[in-house]
Amino acid sequence: MAQDTIEWTVHPIRRHPGRGALLFAVILAVEYLLVFVWASPYLAVLAAFLLLAATGRFVFPTHFRMDAQGVEATFLGSRRRRAWKGLRRMREAREGLLLSPFPRRSVLDEPRGVFLMYGGDERLKEDVLAFARRHLPAGGPPQDREAHDTDG
Repeated sequence: MAQDTIEWTVHPIRRHPGRGALLFAVILAVEYLLVFVWASPYLAVLAAFLLLAATGRFVFPTHFRMDAQGVEATFLGSRRRRAWKGLRRMREAREGLLLSPFPRRSVLDEPRGVFLMYGGDERLKEDVLAFARRHLPAGGPPQDREAHDTDG
């Protein structure tokens, strides 16, 4: 029997602790240079904020939910929800599934769509793909395949 709702959380830094350690070492090195070499604590605070903002999807967890009404991604308290009726196409990537409101590939796919990360869970990947295929309008959505790594 098909599931009515799928919910999961992805936290890439937990899957890749070595990359996380390297990221924090780089941030600390930048902070050290800005505070002690350039004597600019204000610039150091700004740089720390910008570096964490740029790598936020890797550092902080994202919660996903798929139900009969649509899909939802929650990241740092910000929620992006899209109804199935507003989605037209899915594009599969190595680390997740992009659901797009456009019938053909567009440069606006990522900003307007919702990217659902699998977090390396193959069973979850199959469940998410099957759920999307069942709920996207028009029965058989156009699907693109892409092999890019999105979790850092």
